[in-house]
Amino acid sequence: MGGIDKRSFVLRRIHSITGLLPVGLFLIEHLFTNAYAMRGSELFNERVEFLLTLPFVWAIEAVFIFLPLFYHLLYGLIITVTAQPNTVAYPYGRNWHYLMQRISGMILLLFIVYHLLGTKIWALQQGALQGVHPDFFARMAELLAQPWALVFYITGVLAAVYHFANGMWNFGITWGITVSRTSQQRASVIWGLVGVALFVLGISSLLSFNGHWPGSLGH
Repeated sequence: MGGIDKRSFVLRRIHSITGLLPVGLFLIEHLFTNAYAMRGSELFNERVEFLLTLPFVWAIEAVFIFLPLFYHLLYGLIITVTAQPNTVAYPYGRNWHYLMQRISGMILLLFIVYHLLGTKIWALQQGALQGVHPDFFARMAELLAQPWALVFYITGVLAAVYHFANGMWNFGITWGITVSRTSQQRASVIWGLVGVALFVLGISSLLSFNGHWPGSLGH
């Protein structure tokens, strides 16, 4: 293996593992935390406050979430720019999934920037580092009040869930876990079901911020 090929091999492996640890796990944790919105603003804010008051939470997020996320996004962008989609010449299912993985990644880049500006940066402006506990439930309800913003968030959740589920299918192949065709088919079904479940969880949480999800407690 040449020097460039070896470096590319290692970088792609790192890109693959950061999609699971910690980015993938953070996505799942984020979706389950947001699900507390279905039980009302008070419980949701309590859950968020608990996470924000963990010791060294900002340093932990910077080192174990944002740095891996930045690498995953950056190298994913490199893959997207240098990729040569062949869905027209070879319209196979996996080729379309590869293309959708790249498209969902670009959507996620825009979505994450918008979401961070609207929540993390907003929280800092409210004095989160000085011990102030902003009302995140009210903030999310404010962000989602506009129909276009709700559609954008739904699109972002769909892109995130698809990128994660399809990425986990690719992870199994990259790391030699699902080698046979049968194991890959089984993994496709499993991760497809996981993706659907996470999407339903994410959408129900978004709609709960404005009390639009059946059974949600709203404000």
